[in-house]
Amino acid sequence: CIPIVAVLFLTAWTSVTAGDFKNKLKNLSLKARKEVENPKASKLHQKRCVNSGDPCQRTVRCCSRRCGINGCT
Repeated sequence: CIPIVAVLFLTAWTSVTAGDFKNKLKNLSLKARKEVENPKASKLHQKRCVNSGDPCQRTVRCCSRRCGINGCT
């Protein structure tokens, strides 16, 4: 009896969560399509650099591409 209840519960749970997963996939595909159509709006294509006067960092380059003793020049 308990295994039958467990199988029914898991089947119902799968049905409930599957609909939500399809919506998430649909939203991701729409977002990806918009980024392909307008690459300038994509966060991946945004310029990342450290402004002049800010301390130099190893992972992000200076906008001027020059790192001085006191920070980006």
